[in-house]
Formats: sequence, structure tokens, C-alpha cells
Amino acid sequence: MTDQKVVEHTFRKKDRAVTMGRIRSVKIRDEVVSVDPLLLFQRLLTAGDRSGELPDIFTYEMCSYPPALFESPDVMRSANKASLADSLWSPTIAESPKHPDQVQYVLDGGALLHRIPWTKGALWEEIMTMYTEYVTNRYGKATVVFDGYRDSPSTKDCTHARRSGSCIGAAVHFDDTMALQTKKEEFLSNQQNKQRFITMLGYRLETAGCDVHHAKGDADLLVVKVAVDCAEHKDTVVIADDTDILVLLIHYAGRAKHNLWFKPNVKRESKKPQRCWNMSITRCHLGSTVCSSILFLHAVLGCDTTSRLYGIGKNKAVIKVKNDVFFARQAEVFVDSRSSPENVIEAGNHALVSLYNGAEDETLNSLRLRMFYEKTARSTAALEPRTLPPTSGAAKYHSLRVYQQVQVWLGNGDQKPPE
Repeated sequence: MTDQKVVEHTFRKKDRAVTMGRIRSVKIRDEVVSVDPLLLFQRLLTAGDRSGELPDIFTYEMCSYPPALFESPDVMRSANKASLADSLWSPTIAESPKHPDQVQYVLDGGALLHRIPWTKGALWEEIMTMYTEYVTNRYGKATVVFDGYRDSPSTKDCTHARRSGSCIGAAVHFDDTMALQTKKEEFLSNQQNKQRFITMLGYRLETAGCDVHHAKGDADLLVVKVAVDCAEHKDTVVIADDTDILVLLIHYAGRAKHNLWFKPNVKRESKKPQRCWNMSITRCHLGSTVCSSILFLHAVLGCDTTSRLYGIGKNKAVIKVKNDVFFARQAEVFVDSRSSPENVIEAGNHALVSLYNGAEDETLNSLRLRMFYEKTARSTAALEPRTLPPTSGAAKYHSLRVYQQVQVWLGNGDQKPPE
């Protein structure tokens, strides 16, 4: 290289340093054997560590974000909420008596908005009329509960952003005589538009004889409370698609004096038969332990405001709370409105250790190290960080977020603000 110009010098291939990252195969007795350099590094790390520093190292995520809880630095892992409903459904519930014709219907207004397709160019008065006729023809003088949309931040903002994607429509000032000039999805992606439309639609439904309620924020809890109140006087059917409402009904339906059903709308392309949940039979089938812990089980493994744990299904938590007394005790801490932040963090760590099949005396950090050893030893591919439990530092905030959501569902949101 001496006295040569940079643009004229070329490196010889035989002088190139061979790093582990470049090794893809080795030749052993004329046989080419594939090598995963990252797996080789991980195995050498476990076999050759003599410093005793690995336990300290595994108290850190070793990533720029906790991959067991987040898909990227700014995006929590999205929940698979429908899987919980699938795990709770059983032949016993399926064979329960269907609801009679003369019932009081309670509709989730959020799901109702997506029932009617909009035609570009249609007058807003025509769109309102379609919704009003749809409700009154199918459900009579139903009770409809709408969400509320505010400009202030919310723990559900991450879900709203994911659902709308990059499409955020402009604010539209409209009245009955004006025509729709944009796509439905684009219009509803703007919260001001959605709130104005809901207010106008609510007035139309009230004029048609329906009972309309508007929540300050998320309407799930209000839907369930209104349904339980209706079931004080007559048999009631809740029409909604959200698993959150099903979970809340399982928790609250024990207070209903009359029969209470949950009936999701079947999507046209769905091949599954329509389910109709009889709440009293569902609660009897699940048992008191599951019914009292259901809010925690749903939140800890992912809902609209909390992260999903990578690789842990909701069915596992349901089985766990039935058979593991230690895990069930941790759920009790999250339901108790008097629990201190320290108790919530400790119970959250114990609960996650249990979900990852750790021992009662293990911590998340020690479990991370043990799972790293075991997975590295038996795996044929390099271990991905997301397959390990989160650190206790990351689990701390997940636990606090879960606790806050459970308390909101229990009606204690004003006493347990997100901050």
C-alpha cells in the first residue's frame, strides 16, 4: 500500500480477515457443513464464560427496546384478542339455549359504524337514515352506546394509530344537506369527524325511539354497565364484536337478574358459525377463579392498551389461573384497588415468570439467562431476543400499565390515572 494512490490500490482476497460473521460453512473431511455464525457465537459464549458476568449482562435487554413486548421502538406488540374468545368457547356454551325474540338489545356504537357501507356522493341525511333504519328494523328500540373522542392523549392512542395507519383525514364541516366527498375510512380516521358524526347519528336514533349513551372515552365499560342495568328488568342481548366487551360481561354478568347474552356479528367472509354466549352458562362453565381474574388475564397478555407477550398465547393464561394457585394470587393483586405500585411490580414479575414456566423463586432476569442456556444448547438456529422473557425493568412498566387498565375496567379509572 505504501506510496500507492487509494483509487489504484486493490486488496487481495487471500489477505482478507475471516470473521465469524462471514463463515457460512466449513469443510470437514471433504464434507461441507453449514454453520450459523450467530448460533456458534452463542454456544461459545455459554460454554466459554469464565468471568461470571453473564447473570449481570442478562439484566439488560441487549436491544434498543424490549422485543418481547415491542415490535419496534415505538410500537407495542398488537394483541390477538380474538384468541381469548376462542380459548373460552366450549361445546357447553355452544349448546346453551338461544335467546328469545322479545329481548332488549344493547349495541356497541363503534361496531355499528362499520356495519353500513358509504357511497361517495350520498347526502349525509341519507347516510344517517340508513343507520337509523338498520337499527330499528333489526333491533327495534335498541340501546346504543357510542365511544367518545377527545383531543387529549390516551393509553389507546397506539391502537388508534395502528388502525388508521398513515391515513389521517382532514377535518370536515358538514350538515345534513351536504354530500360525502371522501372515503369512509379516511373520514372516520379523523377523530373530530367521527365525534361530530356520532353526535348527529345519536340524535337521529333518539328521535327514532332508541336510547343513546355517549361515553367520555372508550365505551366498552359503559356498554356492559348499561347491559347489566337493562338485565335488571328483562332479558338482554349485547351486539358487539370486541372481545373486551365479552371479557367485561363475563366479569360483571353475575349481577344481572335476567338472562344476558353476548352476540358478535359474523363477517360475511367468515366461515365460522355465529356464536351466542349465554353469560350465566359461560360463567358457570369457566368457574369463579377465571371469572374474577379474567380482566387481568386479558390485559397482561395484550389488549388495546397493553402489549402482547411474544410467544405466549391467551389460552395458556386461562389454564394457568385454573391450575396454578401461585399465579392466581398474583392476579388478585391487580384486581385490588388498594395495591401499591411496589406490590403491582412484584406481582407482575411473578406472573410473567409463571407464564414462562419459571419456578416460584426465580426472577425474570435469572429466568432469561436459564432460557438462553437451554434454547442455545438445543436449538438448530440462533436464538432471537424476542423469544426470551422481558427484563424486570421492562416488565415493571408493563405491569403498571396492565394494573391501570384493569382498574379502568373496574370503574376506578379516575382514582388511577395513567400518569
